[in-house]
Amino acid sequence: MPDDMKWDIKNFFSDYKGTIEEAMQLLFSVGNTKIIETKANEAYTARSIGEFTDGHSWVIPKELLNDLPPELRVYVGCACQLYGDLNDIQLIKIHFTSGKVSLMKYDDFNKKQPLLIQRIKIKLRELDIDFFDYGGEYLPPPLENSGKYRMLEN
Repeated sequence: MPDDMKWDIKNFFSDYKGTIEEAMQLLFSVGNTKIIETKANEAYTARSIGEFTDGHSWVIPKELLNDLPPELRVYVGCACQLYGDLNDIQLIKIHFTSGKVSLMKYDDFNKKQPLLIQRIKIKLRELDIDFFDYGGEYLPPPLENSGKYRMLEN
């Protein structure tokens, strides 16, 4: 085990076995829909960023991900294990009860009304991904109220 990991375990946890147990508990907690919804509700109440639909989902800017409670970061992290990195993604939709995470990619997120060019729906329970591309036959829908997804600089 690398020295820096040993240091982290020693300083942040009781021991290695306790660390493993705590990590397993966190990992399995993301399968509990009540935990996901409760943590999302608490985080939205604290930050009021994005679009929160009670009992259904929370759409957040990707930049908010690292500020979320560990349970939500792990939930989205599980989706990323199936999909890959989030480099070209601007918005993340955390579904509370369906076991899904949706990723949205826009043409130019800095303009007043960006157009959705791709939506990726990751179904964690089925370990499956659906891709929806917009353009051509399917007109890219504009993002309404894009200001509610803008992070304020500290």
